[in-house]
Amino acid sequence: MHEGVYDFEELLQLPVGQASHVPEFLGPVEVTTVAGKGRGLVVTRDVSAGELLFANRAFAVAKPSQLLEATVRKLECPSRCSEEEFRSFFLLCSSSQGPVPELPQLTCRARDQPEGPQSQGSPVSQVSQGPLRPVNRSLVKAILAANAHELDTSDVAGLQSAPSEVSSLFLTASLVNHSCRPSAARVFLGDMMFVRAARDLRRGEEITDGYISVLQPVMERRADIRKRYGFDLNEDRGLVEAALLPEAEVLAVLRRMDEAASLEDFQAIFEDITTLVQRGMLRLVGPSEPSCSAKVQGAAQRLGLGLERVLLAGAGAVPVLAATAAILDADKADKEAARAYCRCCWIMEELAPHNAYHAKWALEALLCASRASLPLEDYVAYARKVLTYHIGPGTLETVLRCQLGKKRSGALLDSSHVTHGELRMWPPGEVGITHQRRQTSNGDGEALDLQLHLDEAAPPNEVEISANQMLLYVRVRQKRVYLALPGSVVHGAQGRPVRLSKQGRRIQASFHLQPALSLTQRDSSVISGVRWHLLSFVDLLLPRFRIFSKKGYGRNERWSRSYLSLRVAGSCIGSQS
Repeated sequence: MHEGVYDFEELLQLPVGQASHVPEFLGPVEVTTVAGKGRGLVVTRDVSAGELLFANRAFAVAKPSQLLEATVRKLECPSRCSEEEFRSFFLLCSSSQGPVPELPQLTCRARDQPEGPQSQGSPVSQVSQGPLRPVNRSLVKAILAANAHELDTSDVAGLQSAPSEVSSLFLTASLVNHSCRPSAARVFLGDMMFVRAARDLRRGEEITDGYISVLQPVMERRADIRKRYGFDLNEDRGLVEAALLPEAEVLAVLRRMDEAASLEDFQAIFEDITTLVQRGMLRLVGPSEPSCSAKVQGAAQRLGLGLERVLLAGAGAVPVLAATAAILDADKADKEAARAYCRCCWIMEELAPHNAYHAKWALEALLCASRASLPLEDYVAYARKVLTYHIGPGTLETVLRCQLGKKRSGALLDSSHVTHGELRMWPPGEVGITHQRRQTSNGDGEALDLQLHLDEAAPPNEVEISANQMLLYVRVRQKRVYLALPGSVVHGAQGRPVRLSKQGRRIQASFHLQPALSLTQRDSSVISGVRWHLLSFVDLLLPRFRIFSKKGYGRNERWSRSYLSLRVAGSCIGSQS
Protein backbone atom coordinates (compact mmCIF):
# COMPACT_ATOMS: atom_id res chain seq x y z
CA MET A 1 0.00 0.00 0.00
CA HIS A 2 1.15 3.58 -0.63
CA GLU A 3 -0.10 7.04 0.28
CA GLY A 4 -1.96 7.37 -3.02
CA VAL A 5 -4.89 5.63 -1.33
CA TYR A 6 -5.57 8.79 0.71
CA ASP A 7 -7.76 11.64 -0.55
CA PHE A 8 -6.28 14.52 1.42
CA GLU A 9 -8.83 16.99 0.06
CA GLU A 10 -11.58 14.89 1.64
CA LEU A 11 -9.62 14.26 4.84
CA LEU A 12 -8.95 17.99 5.31
CA GLN A 13 -12.69 18.59 5.59
CA LEU A 14 -13.22 16.14 8.46
CA PRO A 15 -13.68 17.74 11.88
CA VAL A 16 -10.78 16.93 14.16
CA GLY A 17 -11.34 13.57 15.83
CA GLN A 18 -14.21 12.47 13.58
CA ALA A 19 -14.14 8.85 12.47
CA SER A 20 -12.60 8.22 9.05
CA HIS A 21 -12.82 5.09 6.94
CA VAL A 22 -9.32 5.08 5.47
CA PRO A 23 -6.77 2.33 6.18
CA GLU A 24 -3.72 2.68 8.36
CA PHE A 25 -0.28 2.74 6.76
CA LEU A 26 3.11 1.53 7.95
CA GLY A 27 6.16 2.58 5.93
CA PRO A 28 9.89 1.91 6.40
CA VAL A 29 9.68 1.97 10.20
CA GLU A 30 10.66 -0.39 13.00
CA VAL A 31 10.71 -0.22 16.78
CA THR A 32 14.05 -0.67 18.49
CA THR A 33 16.00 0.26 21.61
CA VAL A 34 17.53 3.75 21.36
CA ALA A 35 20.58 4.55 23.48
CA GLY A 36 19.66 6.77 26.41
CA LYS A 37 15.95 6.84 25.54
CA GLY A 38 14.55 3.32 25.80
CA ARG A 39 12.28 2.35 22.95
CA GLY A 40 11.90 4.37 19.79
CA LEU A 41 11.16 4.24 16.09
CA VAL A 42 13.82 4.29 13.37
CA VAL A 43 13.69 4.15 9.59
CA THR A 44 14.72 0.89 7.94
CA ARG A 45 16.08 2.54 4.78
CA ASP A 46 17.10 5.97 3.52
CA VAL A 47 14.04 8.20 3.17
CA SER A 48 13.57 11.65 1.68
CA ALA A 49 11.91 14.60 3.37
CA GLY A 50 8.16 14.49 2.88
CA GLU A 51 7.87 10.71 2.63
CA LEU A 52 4.98 9.23 4.60
CA LEU A 53 6.35 7.11 7.44
CA PHE A 54 3.11 5.92 8.98
CA ALA A 55 -0.58 6.76 9.28
CA ASN A 56 -2.04 5.78 12.64
CA ARG A 57 -5.70 5.71 13.71
CA ALA A 58 -6.53 6.86 17.21
CA PHE A 59 -6.99 4.04 19.70
CA ALA A 60 -9.50 6.21 21.57
CA VAL A 61 -10.87 9.72 21.02
CA ALA A 62 -12.81 11.76 23.58
CA LYS A 63 -12.90 15.06 25.39
CA PRO A 64 -9.96 15.27 27.81
CA SER A 65 -12.22 14.76 30.83
CA GLN A 66 -13.68 11.60 29.29
CA LEU A 67 -10.60 10.05 27.67
CA LEU A 68 -9.78 7.80 30.63
CA GLU A 69 -13.29 6.37 30.75
CA ALA A 70 -13.43 5.89 26.97
CA THR A 71 -10.07 4.11 26.95
CA VAL A 72 -10.94 1.81 29.87
CA ARG A 73 -14.25 0.81 28.29
CA LYS A 74 -12.57 -0.03 25.02
CA LEU A 75 -9.84 -2.05 26.71
CA GLU A 76 -12.46 -3.99 28.67
CA CYS A 77 -14.39 -5.04 25.57
CA PRO A 78 -12.82 -7.87 23.48
CA SER A 79 -15.12 -7.11 20.54
CA ARG A 80 -13.73 -3.57 20.27
CA CYS A 81 -10.12 -4.18 21.35
CA SER A 82 -8.21 -7.19 20.04
CA GLU A 83 -5.74 -9.11 22.17
CA GLU A 84 -2.93 -7.60 20.09
CA GLU A 85 -4.15 -4.05 20.71
CA PHE A 86 -4.71 -4.78 24.41
CA ARG A 87 -1.17 -6.07 24.77
CA SER A 88 0.32 -3.19 22.73
CA PHE A 89 -1.45 -0.62 24.90
CA PHE A 90 0.03 -1.95 28.13
CA LEU A 91 3.50 -2.16 26.58
CA LEU A 92 3.51 1.64 26.38
CA CYS A 93 5.76 3.24 28.96
CA SER A 94 3.82 5.03 31.67
CA SER A 95 6.91 7.13 32.49
CA SER A 96 10.60 7.39 31.69
CA GLN A 97 11.54 5.58 34.89
CA GLY A 98 12.12 1.86 35.36
CA PRO A 99 13.20 -0.89 32.99
CA VAL A 100 12.29 -0.68 29.32
CA PRO A 101 9.35 -2.98 28.48
CA GLU A 102 9.61 -5.47 25.66
CA LEU A 103 9.41 -4.14 22.12
CA PRO A 104 5.93 -4.28 20.55
CA GLN A 105 5.32 -5.37 16.98
CA LEU A 106 4.21 -2.65 14.57
CA THR A 107 1.15 -3.56 12.52
CA CYS A 108 -1.57 -1.88 10.50
CA ARG A 109 -4.88 -2.53 12.20
CA ALA A 110 -7.81 -3.38 9.96
CA ARG A 111 -11.12 -2.24 11.45
CA ASP A 112 -14.63 -2.11 10.08
CA GLN A 113 -15.66 0.44 12.72
CA PRO A 114 -13.10 3.24 13.09
CA GLU A 115 -12.69 4.73 16.53
CA GLY A 116 -13.91 8.31 16.57
CA PRO A 117 -16.31 10.35 18.65
CA GLN A 118 -19.26 9.51 16.41
CA SER A 119 -18.57 5.78 16.31
CA GLN A 120 -17.83 5.50 20.00
CA GLY A 121 -20.79 7.38 21.34
CA SER A 122 -20.72 8.56 24.89
CA PRO A 123 -17.97 6.70 26.73
CA VAL A 124 -20.07 6.69 29.87
CA SER A 125 -23.37 5.46 28.43
CA GLN A 126 -22.01 2.96 25.90
CA VAL A 127 -22.78 -0.64 26.91
CA SER A 128 -20.49 -3.50 25.85
CA GLN A 129 -21.80 -6.93 25.00
CA GLY A 130 -20.28 -10.10 26.46
CA PRO A 131 -17.79 -10.66 29.28
CA LEU A 132 -15.37 -7.84 30.06
CA ARG A 133 -11.62 -7.99 30.67
CA PRO A 134 -10.20 -6.77 33.96
CA VAL A 135 -8.35 -3.47 33.46
CA ASN A 136 -5.98 -1.66 35.81
CA ARG A 137 -7.48 1.83 35.75
CA SER A 138 -4.54 3.45 37.56
CA LEU A 139 -2.07 2.08 35.01
CA VAL A 140 -4.28 3.25 32.14
CA LYS A 141 -4.35 6.74 33.68
CA ALA A 142 -0.55 6.79 33.94
CA ILE A 143 -0.12 5.62 30.34
CA LEU A 144 -2.52 8.29 29.08
CA ALA A 145 -0.71 10.98 31.07
CA ALA A 146 2.55 10.07 29.33
CA ASN A 147 1.26 9.33 25.83
CA ALA A 148 -2.07 11.03 25.03
CA HIS A 149 -2.21 13.76 22.37
CA GLU A 150 -4.39 16.81 22.22
CA LEU A 151 -5.67 16.83 18.64
CA ASP A 152 -4.26 20.24 17.77
CA THR A 153 -4.28 21.30 14.14
CA SER A 154 -3.06 24.16 12.01
CA ASP A 155 -6.37 24.25 10.09
CA VAL A 156 -4.58 25.94 7.19
CA ALA A 157 -7.65 25.33 5.02
CA GLY A 158 -9.83 27.37 7.39
CA LEU A 159 -12.42 24.59 7.59
CA GLN A 160 -12.66 24.07 11.36
CA SER A 161 -15.40 26.06 13.04
CA ALA A 162 -13.73 25.95 16.46
CA PRO A 163 -10.47 24.81 18.05
CA SER A 164 -10.18 21.11 18.82
CA GLU A 165 -11.47 20.01 22.21
CA VAL A 166 -10.64 16.31 22.01
CA SER A 167 -7.68 14.18 23.00
CA SER A 168 -6.59 10.76 21.85
CA LEU A 169 -4.04 7.99 22.10
CA PHE A 170 -2.14 6.60 19.09
CA LEU A 171 -0.38 3.28 19.65
CA THR A 172 2.34 3.61 17.00
CA ALA A 173 2.90 7.36 17.48
CA SER A 174 3.30 6.84 21.24
CA LEU A 175 6.60 5.07 20.52
CA VAL A 176 8.10 8.23 18.97
CA ASN A 177 10.61 9.96 21.26
CA HIS A 178 11.07 13.69 21.80
CA SER A 179 13.63 15.94 20.14
CA CYS A 180 14.03 19.71 20.18
CA ARG A 181 14.94 19.37 16.47
CA PRO A 182 12.29 16.86 15.33
CA SER A 183 12.98 14.61 12.36
CA ALA A 184 9.28 14.05 11.66
CA ALA A 185 6.21 16.22 11.08
CA ARG A 186 2.71 15.19 12.06
CA VAL A 187 -0.78 16.30 11.16
CA PHE A 188 -4.18 15.21 12.49
CA LEU A 189 -6.94 14.63 9.93
CA GLY A 190 -10.16 13.25 11.37
CA ASP A 191 -9.15 10.46 13.74
CA MET A 192 -5.91 9.78 11.85
CA MET A 193 -2.37 10.97 12.54
CA PHE A 194 -0.12 11.18 9.47
CA VAL A 195 3.61 11.28 10.20
CA ARG A 196 6.12 12.24 7.49
CA ALA A 197 9.89 12.59 7.40
CA ALA A 198 10.60 16.26 8.08
CA ARG A 199 14.18 15.88 6.85
CA ASP A 200 16.19 13.46 4.74
CA LEU A 201 16.89 10.48 7.00
CA ARG A 202 19.47 7.75 6.64
CA ARG A 203 18.79 4.13 7.45
CA GLY A 204 18.75 3.62 11.21
CA GLU A 205 18.09 7.29 12.08
CA GLU A 206 15.49 7.89 14.74
CA ILE A 207 12.02 9.30 14.08
CA THR A 208 11.42 12.08 16.61
CA ASP A 209 8.71 14.61 17.42
CA GLY A 210 8.43 17.68 19.63
CA TYR A 211 6.49 16.91 22.82
CA ILE A 212 6.59 20.59 23.77
CA SER A 213 6.98 23.85 21.91
CA VAL A 214 10.48 23.80 20.41
CA LEU A 215 10.33 27.59 19.97
CA GLN A 216 11.13 28.13 23.66
CA PRO A 217 14.64 28.90 24.98
CA VAL A 218 16.55 26.00 26.45
CA MET A 219 15.85 26.82 30.11
CA GLU A 220 12.09 26.84 29.48
CA ARG A 221 12.21 23.64 27.40
CA ARG A 222 14.18 21.83 30.12
CA ALA A 223 11.74 22.91 32.83
CA ASP A 224 8.71 22.09 30.69
CA ILE A 225 9.85 18.60 29.68
CA ARG A 226 10.87 17.74 33.25
CA LYS A 227 7.55 18.91 34.69
CA ARG A 228 5.31 17.30 32.08
CA TYR A 229 7.18 14.14 31.15
CA GLY A 230 9.68 13.52 33.94
CA PHE A 231 12.93 13.31 31.97
CA ASP A 232 15.85 15.61 31.22
CA LEU A 233 16.90 16.98 27.85
CA ASN A 234 20.33 15.81 26.75
CA GLU A 235 20.92 16.70 23.12
CA ASP A 236 23.19 18.89 21.03
CA ARG A 237 20.79 21.79 20.61
CA GLY A 238 20.32 22.38 24.33
CA LEU A 239 24.02 21.94 25.08
CA VAL A 240 25.05 24.52 22.49
CA GLU A 241 22.35 27.04 23.41
CA ALA A 242 23.21 26.89 27.10
CA ALA A 243 26.93 27.41 26.36
CA LEU A 244 26.71 30.12 23.69
CA LEU A 245 23.66 32.15 24.75
CA PRO A 246 24.02 33.59 28.28
CA GLU A 247 20.82 32.87 30.19
CA ALA A 248 20.61 36.37 31.66
CA GLU A 249 20.68 37.93 28.19
CA VAL A 250 18.04 35.54 26.85
CA LEU A 251 15.78 36.25 29.83
CA ALA A 252 16.19 39.97 29.18
CA VAL A 253 15.05 39.41 25.59
CA LEU A 254 11.99 37.48 26.81
CA ARG A 255 11.03 40.32 29.16
CA ARG A 256 11.27 42.79 26.30
CA MET A 257 9.09 40.53 24.16
CA ASP A 258 6.39 40.49 26.83
CA GLU A 259 6.50 44.28 27.05
CA ALA A 260 6.74 45.03 23.31
CA ALA A 261 4.01 47.39 22.14
CA SER A 262 4.86 48.32 18.55
CA LEU A 263 6.42 47.18 15.32
CA GLU A 264 9.53 49.18 16.12
CA ASP A 265 9.86 47.32 19.43
CA PHE A 266 9.87 43.93 17.72
CA GLN A 267 12.29 45.06 15.03
CA ALA A 268 14.73 46.32 17.65
CA ILE A 269 14.43 43.06 19.60
CA PHE A 270 15.18 41.02 16.48
CA GLU A 271 18.28 43.08 15.73
CA ASP A 272 19.52 42.52 19.28
CA ILE A 273 18.81 38.77 19.05
CA THR A 274 20.84 38.61 15.83
CA THR A 275 23.77 40.34 17.54
CA LEU A 276 23.50 38.03 20.55
CA VAL A 277 23.59 34.94 18.31
CA GLN A 278 26.55 36.15 16.25
CA ARG A 279 28.53 36.87 19.42
CA GLY A 280 27.68 33.39 20.64
CA MET A 281 28.91 31.73 17.46
CA LEU A 282 32.20 33.59 17.66
CA ARG A 283 32.76 32.06 21.11
CA LEU A 284 33.41 28.80 19.27
CA VAL A 285 36.63 30.12 17.74
CA GLY A 286 38.20 32.94 19.66
CA PRO A 287 39.42 35.64 19.23
CA SER A 288 42.46 34.39 21.15
CA GLU A 289 41.11 30.98 22.11
CA PRO A 290 37.67 29.35 22.29
CA SER A 291 35.59 30.23 25.35
CA CYS A 292 33.67 26.94 25.25
CA SER A 293 34.59 23.30 25.72
CA ALA A 294 35.49 20.70 23.14
CA LYS A 295 32.18 19.00 23.96
CA VAL A 296 30.27 22.14 22.96
CA GLN A 297 32.36 22.55 19.81
CA GLY A 298 31.62 18.96 18.85
CA ALA A 299 27.89 19.50 19.36
CA ALA A 300 28.06 22.70 17.27
CA GLN A 301 29.79 20.85 14.44
CA ARG A 302 27.14 18.13 14.52
CA LEU A 303 24.46 20.82 14.20
CA GLY A 304 26.57 22.07 11.31
CA LEU A 305 25.15 24.40 8.71
CA GLY A 306 21.98 25.04 10.70
CA LEU A 307 23.68 26.27 13.87
CA GLU A 308 22.85 29.95 13.45
CA ARG A 309 19.16 29.22 12.92
CA VAL A 310 19.07 26.91 15.94
CA LEU A 311 20.56 29.67 18.09
CA LEU A 312 18.19 32.30 16.69
CA ALA A 313 15.27 30.12 17.72
CA GLY A 314 16.79 29.55 21.15
CA ALA A 315 17.08 33.30 21.68
CA GLY A 316 13.40 33.87 20.85
CA ALA A 317 13.64 35.04 17.24
CA VAL A 318 10.69 33.07 15.86
CA PRO A 319 7.86 34.61 17.92
CA VAL A 320 9.45 38.04 17.39
CA LEU A 321 9.44 37.55 13.61
CA ALA A 322 5.93 36.10 13.70
CA ALA A 323 4.70 39.15 15.60
CA THR A 324 6.47 41.45 13.14
CA ALA A 325 4.88 39.66 10.19
CA ALA A 326 1.41 39.69 11.75
CA ILE A 327 1.60 43.43 12.50
CA LEU A 328 2.78 44.22 8.98
CA ASP A 329 0.06 41.97 7.57
CA ALA A 330 -2.61 43.76 9.61
CA ASP A 331 -1.22 47.13 8.46
CA LYS A 332 -1.41 45.93 4.83
CA ALA A 333 2.35 46.24 4.37
CA ASP A 334 2.11 43.04 2.35
CA LYS A 335 5.55 43.03 0.72
CA GLU A 336 7.36 43.39 4.03
CA ALA A 337 5.01 40.91 5.71
CA ALA A 338 5.78 38.31 3.04
CA ARG A 339 9.50 38.71 3.71
CA ALA A 340 9.01 38.40 7.47
CA TYR A 341 6.96 35.22 7.08
CA CYS A 342 9.69 33.84 4.81
CA ARG A 343 12.25 34.63 7.49
CA CYS A 344 10.19 32.58 9.96
CA CYS A 345 10.19 29.74 7.44
CA TRP A 346 13.97 30.02 6.98
CA ILE A 347 14.47 29.30 10.69
CA MET A 348 11.83 26.56 10.75
CA GLU A 349 13.58 24.73 7.89
CA GLU A 350 16.32 23.91 10.40
CA LEU A 351 14.43 23.88 13.67
CA ALA A 352 11.22 21.91 13.02
CA PRO A 353 10.59 21.71 9.28
CA HIS A 354 7.12 21.14 7.87
CA ASN A 355 5.23 21.34 11.14
CA ALA A 356 1.99 23.30 11.65
CA TYR A 357 3.74 26.63 12.23
CA HIS A 358 5.87 26.20 9.13
CA ALA A 359 2.84 25.39 6.97
CA LYS A 360 0.93 28.38 8.32
CA TRP A 361 3.74 30.84 7.63
CA ALA A 362 4.56 29.51 4.15
CA LEU A 363 0.92 29.97 3.18
CA GLU A 364 0.75 33.46 4.72
CA ALA A 365 3.89 34.46 2.81
CA LEU A 366 2.23 33.41 -0.45
CA LEU A 367 -1.00 35.27 0.30
CA CYS A 368 0.88 38.45 1.30
CA ALA A 369 3.02 38.24 -1.85
CA SER A 370 -0.12 37.89 -3.95
CA ARG A 371 -1.71 40.96 -2.38
CA ALA A 372 1.54 42.88 -2.92
CA SER A 373 1.56 41.87 -6.62
CA LEU A 374 5.00 40.29 -6.26
CA PRO A 375 6.16 37.61 -8.73
CA LEU A 376 4.58 34.45 -7.32
CA GLU A 377 6.56 31.60 -8.89
CA ASP A 378 8.89 31.09 -5.94
CA TYR A 379 6.19 31.64 -3.31
CA VAL A 380 3.84 29.09 -4.89
CA ALA A 381 6.57 26.48 -5.36
CA TYR A 382 7.74 26.93 -1.77
CA ALA A 383 4.28 26.84 -0.19
CA ARG A 384 3.50 23.73 -2.23
CA LYS A 385 6.61 22.03 -0.86
CA VAL A 386 5.81 22.84 2.77
CA LEU A 387 2.14 21.84 2.59
CA THR A 388 2.97 18.65 0.68
CA TYR A 389 5.49 17.64 3.32
CA HIS A 390 3.16 18.67 6.16
CA ILE A 391 -0.17 17.22 4.97
CA GLY A 392 0.18 15.47 1.63
CA PRO A 393 0.25 15.84 -2.17
CA GLY A 394 -2.15 18.29 -3.79
CA THR A 395 -3.04 20.10 -0.59
CA LEU A 396 -1.88 23.59 -1.62
CA GLU A 397 -4.56 23.73 -4.29
CA THR A 398 -7.16 22.47 -1.81
CA VAL A 399 -6.18 24.94 0.90
CA LEU A 400 -6.15 27.92 -1.48
CA ARG A 401 -9.54 26.91 -2.87
CA CYS A 402 -10.96 26.74 0.65
CA GLN A 403 -9.49 30.10 1.66
CA LEU A 404 -9.97 32.10 -1.54
CA GLY A 405 -12.65 30.30 -3.49
CA LYS A 406 -12.24 28.40 -6.73
CA LYS A 407 -12.00 31.44 -9.02
CA ARG A 408 -9.48 33.47 -7.00
CA SER A 409 -7.29 30.50 -6.15
CA GLY A 410 -7.24 29.43 -9.79
CA ALA A 411 -6.23 32.93 -10.87
CA LEU A 412 -3.45 33.02 -8.28
CA LEU A 413 -2.00 29.68 -9.38
CA ASP A 414 -2.33 30.53 -13.08
CA SER A 415 -0.52 33.85 -12.60
CA SER A 416 2.45 32.10 -10.99
CA HIS A 417 3.32 30.09 -14.13
CA VAL A 418 4.59 27.29 -11.88
CA THR A 419 4.40 23.78 -13.26
CA HIS A 420 1.95 21.67 -11.24
CA GLY A 421 3.91 19.75 -8.65
CA GLU A 422 7.02 21.97 -8.85
CA LEU A 423 8.63 22.39 -5.43
CA ARG A 424 11.08 24.95 -4.06
CA MET A 425 13.34 23.85 -1.21
CA TRP A 426 14.03 27.20 0.53
CA PRO A 427 11.97 30.34 1.24
CA PRO A 428 11.91 33.19 -1.29
CA GLY A 429 14.38 35.96 -0.50
CA GLU A 430 16.60 33.74 1.65
CA VAL A 431 19.90 32.08 0.85
CA GLY A 432 19.33 28.48 -0.18
CA ILE A 433 22.00 26.18 1.25
CA THR A 434 22.58 22.64 0.02
CA HIS A 435 25.57 20.44 0.75
CA GLN A 436 27.08 17.03 0.19
CA ARG A 437 29.88 15.27 2.07
CA ARG A 438 32.23 12.95 0.21
CA GLN A 439 35.66 11.33 0.41
CA THR A 440 38.46 13.26 -1.29
CA SER A 441 39.78 11.87 -4.56
CA ASN A 442 43.14 10.91 -3.03
CA GLY A 443 41.47 9.34 0.01
CA ASP A 444 43.26 11.51 2.58
CA GLY A 445 40.16 12.98 4.17
CA GLU A 446 36.65 14.25 3.65
CA ALA A 447 35.35 17.09 1.48
CA LEU A 448 32.26 19.24 1.85
CA ASP A 449 30.64 20.60 -1.31
CA LEU A 450 28.51 23.58 -0.34
CA GLN A 451 26.13 25.36 -2.71
CA LEU A 452 24.66 28.79 -2.01
CA HIS A 453 21.60 29.67 -4.09
CA LEU A 454 20.86 33.40 -4.43
CA ASP A 455 17.45 34.58 -5.58
CA GLU A 456 18.29 37.62 -7.66
CA ALA A 457 20.98 39.33 -9.66
CA ALA A 458 20.46 42.99 -8.82
CA PRO A 459 22.43 46.25 -8.59
CA PRO A 460 26.19 45.62 -8.27
CA ASN A 461 27.46 44.72 -4.85
CA GLU A 462 30.11 42.60 -3.26
CA VAL A 463 29.56 39.08 -2.04
CA GLU A 464 32.07 38.03 0.61
CA ILE A 465 32.71 34.46 1.74
CA SER A 466 35.19 34.00 4.57
CA ALA A 467 36.22 31.02 6.67
CA ASN A 468 38.18 30.06 9.71
CA GLN A 469 38.67 26.61 11.14
CA MET A 470 35.06 26.09 12.23
CA LEU A 471 32.88 28.86 10.81
CA LEU A 472 31.91 29.97 7.34
CA TYR A 473 30.80 33.58 7.01
CA VAL A 474 28.72 34.76 4.04
CA ARG A 475 27.88 38.41 3.50
CA VAL A 476 25.68 39.73 0.73
CA ARG A 477 25.42 43.48 1.19
CA GLN A 478 24.24 43.86 4.80
CA LYS A 479 22.80 40.36 5.06
CA ARG A 480 25.07 37.98 6.98
CA VAL A 481 24.91 34.23 7.47
CA TYR A 482 27.15 32.18 9.77
CA LEU A 483 27.52 28.44 9.17
CA ALA A 484 29.28 25.94 11.42
CA LEU A 485 31.37 23.53 9.36
CA PRO A 486 31.07 19.82 10.29
CA GLY A 487 34.86 19.45 10.55
CA SER A 488 38.07 21.48 10.63
CA VAL A 489 39.13 23.24 7.42
CA VAL A 490 42.45 22.09 5.96
CA HIS A 491 44.67 24.60 4.15
CA GLY A 492 44.95 24.08 0.42
CA ALA A 493 47.21 25.51 -2.25
CA GLN A 494 48.29 29.15 -1.87
CA GLY A 495 46.89 29.11 1.66
CA ARG A 496 43.31 28.92 0.44
CA PRO A 497 41.23 26.22 2.11
CA VAL A 498 38.44 26.19 -0.45
CA ARG A 499 37.80 25.77 -4.16
CA LEU A 500 35.17 28.12 -5.56
CA SER A 501 33.04 28.24 -8.66
CA LYS A 502 30.11 30.36 -9.79
CA GLN A 503 27.31 29.55 -12.20
CA GLY A 504 24.54 32.11 -12.57
CA ARG A 505 23.11 32.79 -9.13
CA ARG A 506 24.70 29.72 -7.61
CA ILE A 507 28.04 29.69 -5.78
CA GLN A 508 29.77 26.41 -4.97
CA ALA A 509 32.49 26.11 -2.35
CA SER A 510 34.40 22.85 -1.78
CA PHE A 511 36.19 22.43 1.56
CA HIS A 512 38.77 19.85 2.53
CA LEU A 513 37.93 18.82 6.09
CA GLN A 514 39.57 16.86 8.84
CA PRO A 515 37.91 15.56 12.02
CA ALA A 516 37.48 18.11 14.79
CA LEU A 517 40.58 18.40 17.00
CA SER A 518 40.59 18.63 20.76
CA LEU A 519 41.36 22.01 22.26
CA THR A 520 44.89 20.93 23.18
CA GLN A 521 45.58 19.93 19.59
CA ARG A 522 44.28 23.09 17.98
CA ASP A 523 46.52 25.36 15.95
CA SER A 524 46.09 28.72 17.66
CA SER A 525 46.96 30.53 14.44
CA VAL A 526 43.96 28.92 12.78
CA ILE A 527 41.45 29.74 15.49
CA SER A 528 42.73 33.24 16.19
CA GLY A 529 39.90 34.82 14.21
CA VAL A 530 41.81 35.15 10.92
CA ARG A 531 39.44 35.01 7.96
CA TRP A 532 40.43 34.33 4.38
CA HIS A 533 38.67 36.46 1.81
CA LEU A 534 37.78 33.92 -0.79
CA LEU A 535 35.37 35.50 -3.19
CA SER A 536 34.23 38.85 -4.45
CA PHE A 537 31.61 39.25 -7.16
CA VAL A 538 30.06 42.51 -8.28
CA ASP A 539 27.05 41.08 -10.14
CA LEU A 540 25.26 39.26 -7.30
CA LEU A 541 22.87 40.65 -4.74
CA LEU A 542 20.44 39.05 -2.37
CA PRO A 543 17.73 41.53 -1.38
CA ARG A 544 18.37 42.71 2.13
CA PHE A 545 15.83 41.44 4.63
CA ARG A 546 14.30 44.53 6.12
CA ILE A 547 10.92 45.41 7.55
CA PHE A 548 9.98 49.07 7.30
CA SER A 549 8.65 50.74 10.41
CA LYS A 550 4.99 51.53 10.67
CA LYS A 551 3.45 53.19 13.70
CA GLY A 552 0.07 52.71 15.29
CA TYR A 553 0.22 49.39 17.11
CA GLY A 554 -0.50 49.70 20.79
CA ARG A 555 -0.10 47.57 23.90
CA ASN A 556 -3.79 46.52 23.74
CA GLU A 557 -2.99 44.12 20.88
CA ARG A 558 -1.56 41.57 23.36
CA TRP A 559 1.61 40.69 21.47
CA SER A 560 2.96 38.64 24.37
CA ARG A 561 5.35 35.84 23.49
CA SER A 562 3.15 33.24 25.22
CA TYR A 563 0.22 34.35 23.08
CA LEU A 564 2.30 34.43 19.91
CA SER A 565 3.66 30.97 20.50
CA LEU A 566 0.13 29.63 20.08
CA ARG A 567 -1.71 32.09 17.87
CA VAL A 568 -0.64 34.35 15.04
CA ALA A 569 -3.08 36.89 13.57
CA GLY A 570 -5.92 35.16 15.38
CA SER A 571 -5.38 31.76 13.76
CA CYS A 572 -4.83 28.77 16.01
CA ILE A 573 -1.77 26.89 14.79
CA GLY A 574 -1.26 24.19 17.35
CA SER A 575 0.03 23.95 20.86
CA GLN A 576 2.77 21.35 20.64
CA SER A 577 5.33 21.74 17.90
